[in-house]
Amino acid sequence: MKLSQLGNRIEDIKKDIDIFLNDSLANCVILCDMGGEIITTIGDTSAFDYTNIAAMAAGSYATTKGIANLLGQKEFSLLFHQGEKNNILISSIENYVIEITVFDNNAILGIVKQKTNQLNQSLKKIFEEVIKGKGITVKKAKIFAEKKATENKEKKTEKEEKKKEAPKKSNKDETKKNDFDSLMIDDLDDIF
Repeated sequence: MKLSQLGNRIEDIKKDIDIFLNDSLANCVILCDMGGEIITTIGDTSAFDYTNIAAMAAGSYATTKGIANLLGQKEFSLLFHQGEKNNILISSIENYVIEITVFDNNAILGIVKQKTNQLNQSLKKIFEEVIKGKGITVKKAKIFAEKKATENKEKKTEKEEKKKEAPKKSNKDETKKNDFDSLMIDDLDDIF
């Protein structure tokens, strides 16, 4: 989702985020697309390089989504990084945007998480209305091919069975292969 697609709905998004910031005591919210391009920032971002935060958070989210897929999950809904002074909570609003919330130790994690879920539901409705109104199709971002754990196991067992069934090729003229790691010094004299 790009900023140009939102039109006048950006004001609704900003209003919802302002309410979230007041309720959660978070410092700021950064909305970016799945590639890390900033859509909007709300709150006090003066102390942060929010452009790089957005790019790195998008990369972190993509990496974590890949890990989730390897574990048979669609994705992990929230990523939380705790620092000494500042914390960051990264969440995806469907495949529309990534929400990055930066907050310090004055905010309570449980409240931030609860309010983030509420904000995500509100923003999801706005994005769906924008998409529906403009006739835009949002394609699902594929970081890794989503596979179920059972499918992977079935493929492995099929490969193992094929290896067992394959006839072993032997050549009578083939010279004896030596495993040099298990040879003794006397054996080396016989080889050379």
